[in-house]
Amino acid sequence: MLFEPKHYGNPISPKLANRILKYVSNYDMLEATKGTEIGSIDTMKAILYRQRNITERNADAIINLARIAFMRSTTEMELAMDTRDYFLDELNQNEEDIRNHVLNQIQPEALMAG
Repeated sequence: MLFEPKHYGNPISPKLANRILKYVSNYDMLEATKGTEIGSIDTMKAILYRQRNITERNADAIINLARIAFMRSTTEMELAMDTRDYFLDELNQNEEDIRNHVLNQIQPEALMAG
């Protein structure tokens, strides 16, 4: 369970806030408030930016938003894996060869810049 009574009265964790904020939009925040005790997107943002505490009344909206973030992160992960497979196939190389080639290309520039 995402929230337990011991969480109420405290801000959500930085880890949870960052993960949700990475994957949701303002529209998602508005949608997540429907049918919950949160009346506005401003309240939702205040909770996500840890300026207001999680309560039993607003927890459902945060849970709704966490579900949206989960779905978006899963979609992004699937796209990343598809992209990885595409490039491995198109470049006709294995992952280690590609990684070594890229590292050899950027390493001299990075040393000069540092």
